[in-house]
Amino acid sequence: MTVRFAPLVAAGLYLVLALIATWPLAARLTSHIPGSNVDEGAFLWNLWWVRFALLDLRQSPFWTDYIFYPVGVNLATYTLTFLNGLLAIPIERLAGPIVAGNLLFLLSLTLSGFGAYVLVRDVLTGGGRSSLPVELASFAGGIVFAFPASRFVYASLGQMNFASTAPLPFFLLCLVRMLRRARQGHVPLLDAALAGLCFAAAALTELTYAVFLALATLPFLIGEARWWWQKRALPFGLAGGLLILTTVAALPLLVVVPRYLADSALAQAGWGEADRFSADLLSFVVPTRLHPWLGGLAREWSADFRDLPIVYLGWATLLLSVVGAVASWRHARVWAATALLFALLALGPLLTINGQNRFDLDGLIVSVPLPFIALHYVPLVGANRVPNRFSIIVMLALAVLLGFALRWLARRLPPAAFAALAGVAAALVFLEHLSVPLPLRAAVPPPGYEHIRDEPGDFALLQLPLGWRNSYGTQGLERTIVQSYQWVHQKRLFGGNTSRNPESTFAYFRRVPLFDSIIRLEEGKPLAPDAAGRDRAGAAYLTALYDLRYLAVYRPLTPPGVEEYVREALAADLIHDGELALYRVPPATPPRRIELGAPASAGAIGDGWGEDERGAGDVDLVWATARRADLWVPRAPGAATIRIRLTPFVYEGMPGQRLRLWLNGRDLGEHPLAAGWDEVAFDASADIWRSGANRLTLEFASTESPSRVLGSPDRRSLAAAVDWLEIVPR
Repeated sequence: MTVRFAPLVAAGLYLVLALIATWPLAARLTSHIPGSNVDEGAFLWNLWWVRFALLDLRQSPFWTDYIFYPVGVNLATYTLTFLNGLLAIPIERLAGPIVAGNLLFLLSLTLSGFGAYVLVRDVLTGGGRSSLPVELASFAGGIVFAFPASRFVYASLGQMNFASTAPLPFFLLCLVRMLRRARQGHVPLLDAALAGLCFAAAALTELTYAVFLALATLPFLIGEARWWWQKRALPFGLAGGLLILTTVAALPLLVVVPRYLADSALAQAGWGEADRFSADLLSFVVPTRLHPWLGGLAREWSADFRDLPIVYLGWATLLLSVVGAVASWRHARVWAATALLFALLALGPLLTINGQNRFDLDGLIVSVPLPFIALHYVPLVGANRVPNRFSIIVMLALAVLLGFALRWLARRLPPAAFAALAGVAAALVFLEHLSVPLPLRAAVPPPGYEHIRDEPGDFALLQLPLGWRNSYGTQGLERTIVQSYQWVHQKRLFGGNTSRNPESTFAYFRRVPLFDSIIRLEEGKPLAPDAAGRDRAGAAYLTALYDLRYLAVYRPLTPPGVEEYVREALAADLIHDGELALYRVPPATPPRRIELGAPASAGAIGDGWGEDERGAGDVDLVWATARRADLWVPRAPGAATIRIRLTPFVYEGMPGQRLRLWLNGRDLGEHPLAAGWDEVAFDASADIWRSGANRLTLEFASTESPSRVLGSPDRRSLAAAVDWLEIVPR
């Protein structure tokens, strides 16, 4: 291998190692994906959704109502792996999302290794000419970052966002070059531009990476601060160029994230089990359970850990990194500081040793707080509830430190002896992190969905098992692999997986009696005595509201009894029997009048409403508790008049209440509301209506709390109570 062709040889070897490290994925490229029935289906869905949203629907992929239908979810802070979705488009169109996802995973491993290799080589040479010892040291460093055991634990969980790290070393490479050239008195605009693009690429792969890279930049800026002060030459233009490039490249996220934060809370209350998802101090030296030879010992050694051992650094890797830090301290200290900073952050809010974070010091029970606590209170940054992921940057810093160690040894050994040592070191690093066979999950959808795919129209599919999941919990029995089958049938689903969502999203589905019954059956909870009759009575309204045409049951994952219960409730007819049972739901005529406050019409109640009530005169009603309150109504056959019976919340001295009505975002006009029950009417033309559920937004001029104006114990904010609405064709 000549130095001239070393990069090509290194890239080819990283690809070969990727195929070995992920075995038997290469043999099942078209049928399986990495994962063990956790998150893998969600990331397969991501690849399909980005392509489908951009090319078929021609809409932003950062919002969808193809899951969580009809409410929908904002995907701005979801683990969408947007960049992967863009890169997958040409492959997916040719070979489908399974092949696309697998090829991108192998490509990410290869580029992660190559990026780290180029970074280590640049650091060791100071941007100058390379040599064979430097190439060997850099290649070994690339193995450290590309193939750590933690990456394959994430892959085994199906978390392809944290298995996709290729942009990270390229950003630090550009940062190092940028700072070096600034020291030399140049204005490195190209390096700044490339750094901005790499930063954006990382953020568009996984939003958490933006936090990682911002924090990883700090040790470098601090290291340069003294020089900048002495020279009185802080490169403002350089920083400004980097910021501009980053802003432009990351524009899709910068547009949608603030809007999402205005709609709902990214930061959830509490710590989100951050203590559980922290690295145990011992996990740095305990192999993962995926290791083919040490996995059994790892299970014994980590039996008391709060979570799986994930952040194993490797014994040879750690030893050589310490040697590199000590032997080349002057040049390696910034990398040692980076490794130490991120290792401390990976340990989470409290020091945990062998599963314990409370220690008895001669009768005094203490805990040791760590720097992650400070990050928890930083806006946006505090949304990260899994500290062990900071270990990704630890491995990148260790890759550089290992390179320093091998360069130091190369200067003290004969060339042949060093070449052998470098080969042994690279082999030891690779083998100590080995995680074969990589857990794989069959991902090919079962036959039967073609009946749905081939039927034209935009309609809904009720799929079992049914569930909803975010980063904080699950409602029902959510399985991401079943969601991923949407790439075949392409119809709207009620369940789904996301990262963050308002509580009202989950509450909507709990409020619908049939969905609540399914949730209870899947969670093994008893049903109310009248549940079956109630669900059958309300089925026709739900069928009309959602344009629900099929019930699909993936039997291997659906608990006993759920299929039969839902089939009877919907009076559905079996049309395909097998691993996937497919039923046709009989069509229903939408009711002209929707009685709000009655259980049968619970599917109409969106955001901004209180609970069902029985008012004076035995009137079923529901109070609007926000200035904007959403109702979901079935599609009208054409132009229609919408009539609403309601009464405003009245108190002495109240300003005039007014109601403005919106249908699917179109303004239908405004009406003043008088005290007492009244009926108001709005006309909606035929072009406003859409298939399935239509969003009807009642916008009121104001809300007020009875506790403030009437001295009542009722602390709700009230606008108006609604009895019913009618949709009358014109």
